[in-house]
Order: sequence, then structure tokens, then C-alpha cells
Amino acid sequence: MNDFGRRNIDAFFENVAARIESSATVYVFGASDLVLWDPDGAQAAGIVTREIDFGFDPPESDAVFNAIQDAAGASSDIHIDEGDHRWFIQLPGAENRHRKYGEYGGKLTVYLVDLYTLAAGKLERNERADQKAVDHMLRSGLVDRVVLADLIRNSNATEPQKALMLANLDKRG
Repeated sequence: MNDFGRRNIDAFFENVAARIESSATVYVFGASDLVLWDPDGAQAAGIVTREIDFGFDPPESDAVFNAIQDAAGASSDIHIDEGDHRWFIQLPGAENRHRKYGEYGGKLTVYLVDLYTLAAGKLERNERADQKAVDHMLRSGLVDRVVLADLIRNSNATEPQKALMLANLDKRG
């Protein structure tokens, strides 16, 4: 990862895998998702992070959460923020666009959340860092403006949420 290296991320997830008994799946989202999808482009655009935003399956697993907390505690380079990618507005077909990032210790599978889902969430929140991230995704071709707008229109968002995201998309890149 651009700010602290893919090697650090891989070591972090290896550490998590060593701490869990049964298999689990982690979903990475937020800025960490974007910089793992496009490390060089994100860095060139000034998008950096030292935080991993994540959710996991099974979501009720205290063991996975504790393993992630313990692994983060063992690393001074990585900060964590738990969430759930399913909290985002659900875009049609998102589950088919998540990208497998890696497998660790035969027990842990890590996915990067679909960039269209990430872009929609950033358009809804629309803070300066979110705007920068969406601009990068559009300019670099990671996300297509027409496809994103269509996915937003067909999402489970409320009509006011859709209108807000589409208006913010019109202002981008």
C-alpha cells in the first residue's frame, strides 16, 4: 500500500490468520480499498492512508474481531476501523465486483470492496477527501461515470440519497 507498503498489509493479514481458529473473510473498504486497488495511481493522486477499514464474515465472530485488534496492536504502522461493507448503499451486482486481494494461512480470505460501491458511498458523504477519491476513480478509469450513475439509479438508496449522489457526481471530474 502506498503509505506503508503492501508488505506491511500482507504481514498484518498473516498475523490475523495465525490468530484465528476457523476460516473467515475480511472485506476492506474506504481509502485503504482504493489504494489497494490502485496503489501507484492513488499515490500519484495524493490518496494515502495508514488505516484499514474492514468488515468480516461471519459478522458476529468475536474471534475474528479480536484477532484483527490483536494484530493491529502488534503493528505500529496500521490502524483499523471496523465497519461493514453491507452498510453501504447496495448497488446492483456489487458482490460480483469485489476483488480478491489474497489468502492468508489457509484460513483468511481478504476481498477489496467493489469500487462502484465505494464511489457511491463517497458521493453520499462528499467530504473533501471523498471528492478527491471519486475524482481519481473517474479520471483513472477505475469507475465509469455512466455506469456509476446507472448503478446509483438502480440501487436500494432512497430517492433523496440518489438525488444527492447524482448531483455530487455531476460536480466531479
